[in-house]
Amino acid sequence: MANSLVLMFQQGKGLSRWPIANVYTSCMFGDNANMLFIDAYRKDIRNFNITEAYTAMYLNAMAPQPKDGRGNIEDYILYHYIPIESKETGTSNTLNYAYNDWAIAEFAQILGLTQDEAMFRERATYWRNVFSTDALFMCARHAVTQKEKAIYFLFYSVSLGRRV
Repeated sequence: MANSLVLMFQQGKGLSRWPIANVYTSCMFGDNANMLFIDAYRKDIRNFNITEAYTAMYLNAMAPQPKDGRGNIEDYILYHYIPIESKETGTSNTLNYAYNDWAIAEFAQILGLTQDEAMFRERATYWRNVFSTDALFMCARHAVTQKEKAIYFLFYSVSLGRRV
């Protein structure tokens, strides 16, 4: 299966998700092939092109792809979550992408790619950005940039008479 996914990436320029009969279905979301690759590697199943598998995972996580890429990846990178304005399922996608990023970080560690590992470990924590401490549950969020967040925090703190 790992070989088939790598071959589909090489031939079709996309890391397939939920392929049927070696055809892209674009079903589901995310790039859960990452879990298959890391799971296979950890179980000593290494008869696939490991560097090509990593390349496919990396490219899928960094920018839109021609086939089956991560939807709204630009928003995920910008906001550190996918806002509800971008996608109704943004919260689910954020959780999925954070888990996928954890798998890439694990693979980067195995390959000795320390900068990639650090970046993907950080991104694997983005699930926290959709966790509501009020609801104690994962919740959708509106689009707020880090700069707007800082301004809001400053305004909110000053309006409550708190020192920032």
